[in-house]
Amino acid sequence: MRNMLSRIGLIDETSLKTNITNTTGWSAKGALLIDDKPFGHWSTRTFITALGLDKVWWVSWNVCDDFTAQECCNFFKAAGYETD
Repeated sequence: MRNMLSRIGLIDETSLKTNITNTTGWSAKGALLIDDKPFGHWSTRTFITALGLDKVWWVSWNVCDDFTAQECCNFFKAAGYETD
């Protein structure tokens, strides 16, 4: 089983929209609202990443070094995991 850990991979897909600029706004009564927004083609950018399970565990384990043992225990207990 330990040899299998290097063969397991996790794939994550996320996206970023480039048209998140507001097209409306507020101004004082009777005043003209003037604002700039980007010009051009708006689209969605997709990022796909992958990590082997052994690397994911390594990153997760190093995060625990930043907290005390009690803080980690409380976090995992609140997430529904059993702790010793």
